[in-house]
Amino acid sequence: LERLCEMVADLNPQARERFAQGAMEGGWLQGLLDTFHQCEDLEDLEGLHCVFRVVRGLVMLNDTTLLDALFGEAVVMDVIGCLEYDPDEPERQRHREFLRDHC
Repeated sequence: LERLCEMVADLNPQARERFAQGAMEGGWLQGLLDTFHQCEDLEDLEGLHCVFRVVRGLVMLNDTTLLDALFGEAVVMDVIGCLEYDPDEPERQRHREFLRDHC
């Protein structure tokens, strides 16, 4: 997981498109979301911070197909959950709770 964080952070412009395409293949996104759930169940804050960085990196790739997959109805709340664990914030943000209660 840590290696994946580093890889997403260090992508050059040519590699971004290939990485975005690869993220759509072979259930990779679902595997990342499964890892998120495992980290959340185990309260593995380091792992959750890493998943946050990966998901943020995927969003920042700004690939339309990838964004459609990330924010599709089936997984959007899981993706939003990944974004609750920003390591630069002193405590977890509760985006899912806000969306459930106010939207």
